[in-house]
Amino acid sequence: MTYETAAYLKLMLHGGLKEAYLCLLDDMLDGEPILEGILLELSEADDDTEKAISCLKQFLSGQRVDYDFVAERLRLLMLGLFNEGVMNQSEVVSALCCMAENSGFETVEPWHSMRTMENYYCVAVQGDLDADRFNDAFYAFLADRVPFFNQISGANGEWKRIVSRRFEDQRRMTWVGFFLNHIAPYLDMGLFLAVLAAAAALLEADAIRNQGIVILLVGIYVFVTAAFLALGPLTRAGRLDSELKRLQLDVAPENAKEHYEYHLNGQTILFDREGMTVDEAFFRLENLEAEMDTSGKHAAVSLRITLRTKSGRIFQIPLCPDSLAMLERFEIKLDNRSDLDYLLGNRREAMKDILRFGAVWPDRRTRR
Repeated sequence: MTYETAAYLKLMLHGGLKEAYLCLLDDMLDGEPILEGILLELSEADDDTEKAISCLKQFLSGQRVDYDFVAERLRLLMLGLFNEGVMNQSEVVSALCCMAENSGFETVEPWHSMRTMENYYCVAVQGDLDADRFNDAFYAFLADRVPFFNQISGANGEWKRIVSRRFEDQRRMTWVGFFLNHIAPYLDMGLFLAVLAAAAALLEADAIRNQGIVILLVGIYVFVTAAFLALGPLTRAGRLDSELKRLQLDVAPENAKEHYEYHLNGQTILFDREGMTVDEAFFRLENLEAEMDTSGKHAAVSLRITLRTKSGRIFQIPLCPDSLAMLERFEIKLDNRSDLDYLLGNRREAMKDILRFGAVWPDRRTRR
């Protein structure tokens, strides 16, 4: 039995899913010709919930468990029980809350959603929160892994995320880049509307007399737009050599390690052959999806490895000699490995792609 399965069984019991637990345990016992260890202890505990929890707790003591993977299994289990009518909404919410409280990770997603959902459910039952809004957030979490608070926070929450992204862009971009990406397009649109309104007013007043003024206004708009469109390529051309000098992707023997450590945004991310540890949360490597991620255009070029857990949590580490060595040493598969190979083998062309499109473009046919 894996430690993840043991944690899954333990939290099922904490959530009151005794029948589901016994069915799964029977299947596991039937598949073992000789009972020993934790399976033997659980078979002896039978339907004694407290004894079974005690056995599982002792089995898990001091072990590294991918609780994110466990949360995903529990989410799918609860979705099935809810869709099949075995449990109603109130029972699901209560079970999720109990599971989260006993996970030890109730302050991080997806456990935070499971823990706080019960509070919002009580508010909705009392009529202080729109029931349809709660139902949508509840099912979005169960069916699509959407964090519950993201849904229940509504438009205000979405606005906060938009503002947050905008500040992140501003932090990473140069002043010119931020102006070109977030200010110039709106100014150009505003200028177009102003020219259109002025031209309409002038032509309506006296089309013949004001024709020259209208042509001048249109000419000014065309000039400004052309300058804006030309500034991007000129800016990128001036940055290509500097970005290539900054690009360090040559792996050396000293990059081959047993442990790798990264510090990003106040988080410490550790890797070894078993998995990834972020603060106190552990994720097994086989449960992670990884891909190379790039950003460019007018923003400062940032090459990263993006790691996505089973429950949808996202972590990023820099693309550097250490991370490249780690990918090979720990056999971490990238979903877009061909993009990385293209970058490593064609650095200048790949950097041109990143500065122009924000992503590498190996085949030059399909924009990514």
